[in-house]
Amino acid sequence: MTAAIDRADALSRRRALMMPFLAVLLLAQQSLFWNSDWRAVSIVQLAAWTVIVVVMLWALVTGGGFLLPRDVRALANDEVTEANRAIAIRRGFVASILTAMIVFAASPFEPITAQRAAHLIVSLGLAITLLSFGLLERKSLD
Repeated sequence: MTAAIDRADALSRRRALMMPFLAVLLLAQQSLFWNSDWRAVSIVQLAAWTVIVVVMLWALVTGGGFLLPRDVRALANDEVTEANRAIAIRRGFVASILTAMIVFAASPFEPITAQRAAHLIVSLGLAITLLSFGLLERKSLD
């Protein structure tokens, strides 16, 4: 049992470090899409972005540690972590809604395609959620 607790503690600390990094990575990979003609986005770029978003969303929702035993994940996903995740998801939802409102307000002046609008909303909402969750986890571990 002590080994499982140690592994769960290591997962919690690694998650607190990785979530903000994943948020930065998500925003950094935007160079695949920005400064390009959105009509010329290749299927490879679309697939890469989709895979990145799905993996990051899965890591956020499950708490990471995909390859660890269930008991270790259960120990790492305690009540504090669940509360931190709920707060982060709420912040990400607000960020997504605000981004959608900005896209809506800007569209009469600068038309935005549905693909680009969805990309902005998902990327910013998920990045804010990951960053918030990582920072809350880091704060709770100190």
